Amino acid sequence: MRRRIVVVLLLAGVMPALAGSAARSIVQIEKIGDIYHVDCEIRIEAGKDLVWEVITDYDNLKVFIPDMLSSDSLGVDSDGRILVNQVGLGGFLFFSRKIRILLVVRESPMRNISFRQKEGDFGVYEGNWVLESDGEISILKYTLRAKPDFFVPGFLFRGKLQTKTAEALEAIALEVYRRRVDHKEN
Repeated sequence: MRRRIVVVLLLAGVMPALAGSAARSIVQIEKIGDIYHVDCEIRIEAGKDLVWEVITDYDNLKVFIPDMLSSDSLGVDSDGRILVNQVGLGGFLFFSRKIRILLVVRESPMRNISFRQKEGDFGVYEGNWVLESDGEISILKYTLRAKPDFFVPGFLFRGKLQTKTAEALEAIALEVYRRRVDHKEN
């Protein structure tokens, strides 16, 4: 019991500091025509295996990604692609809406995850995750092409996309650090 309290205190006090200093995301967004292009990366002080474990934990993304209401792996299709159903919450001030998306995901283990919308609230939603290593540091890169099928002023969508992408990447880094502590404890 006492050990668990120490770990909780460690996570509450040290983990945000670790994530803040060692895991800052860089997010760039460009609008080409009516499609938003997102390019970003984050450097995480952990091995690729642990980062891969976190980003492919589709059923538990809702536990650590802000505003992700649900994320459920629905199985694998005949081509080996994973179907992932996700619901997130988007909004501005007093307005919010649920955003639904069914993704077709293809993994190249420990290297790349590509995804595209099969059904959902976007006209275009596709991208990939690329995982690289620089010694003790994992470099997680994320690209996305997105065009909402719902009305939202461009400046609001761009701002939310920038903020939510950075929050998600930093939440992934924090979850990696949390699991690293759990692995060492066990």
